[in-house]
Parts: sequence; C-alpha cells; structure tokens
Amino acid sequence: MDKETALIIIISSGVLLWMAGGKWWKPWRRFIFPLVLNFIGIKLGLKQIDLICFTIANIIVYSLPYGEKTPWLGKFLTAIAFSLPSIIWGYTGWVFLTPIIFLVTFKLSNWKPTAKMFMWKVCEAITGLTVAITNCIVMIGK
Repeated sequence: MDKETALIIIISSGVLLWMAGGKWWKPWRRFIFPLVLNFIGIKLGLKQIDLICFTIANIIVYSLPYGEKTPWLGKFLTAIAFSLPSIIWGYTGWVFLTPIIFLVTFKLSNWKPTAKMFMWKVCEAITGLTVAITNCIVMIGK
C-alpha cells in the first residue's frame, strides 16, 4: 500500500469511527479503529510484534473514560494517553497537540457561549482527526 492511500484510510476512518463510536456502538472507536490501524501497519510492512503492542495499547487507551461525569484529572490523563501508543513508532509534535486539542474542544462543547459552535459530534470528529493524524505520521514515517 502506498503512503498516500494509507493516509486517506487512517484519517477518514479516524473521524468516521470516532464519531460512530460516540453515537451508535462504542466498539467502532475502541476496537475497529485500532484494527484498521493494525491492518494499515501490516500493509506498510511494520513489525508484527510492534503492531500487536500498538493495537492492544490503542484498544486500552480508546476505552478510557472521558465523559461529562469523568473528573477533569481523568479527562487530562485520558487526553495524554490518546497519544502514547503512537510513541511505539516514533515522535511527532502531534503527541502534544492531540491532548490539548481534545481538552480545549471538550471544554468549548460544555461552555454555554460556544456549545452550539462546538457540538459534541464536532469534538468527536476533531478528536478522531487528531488521533488519526498522530498515528499516521509516526506509522508512515517508519
């Protein structure tokens, strides 16, 4: 698989599956998206043991709580965790941007003056996008 096709699949499935996981069925985000990343990793020729660790780490991280009932410390730790599995492949500045973007959009979706502009589905899409970007940059850069 060429890198451009991998980028298209990772980024579009990140947004779609993250949003679908918030609406219909949580496993779209928790399990299917990590498996999509695994499949792309196989097609890119990444090492199997790294892919297994990466996929398990993503399943754990994407299952962490961050809803309205989760305390802000929990949201903060979950936001940081979103980027941790990608470190298996390498480092990118998105490791820092992803948690910041997630926490800011989460706050904006719950703040009355901006809640209509940052509907929760928009926040899910942005989070799925940033998580996907983080992963594809480090995976494709291998």
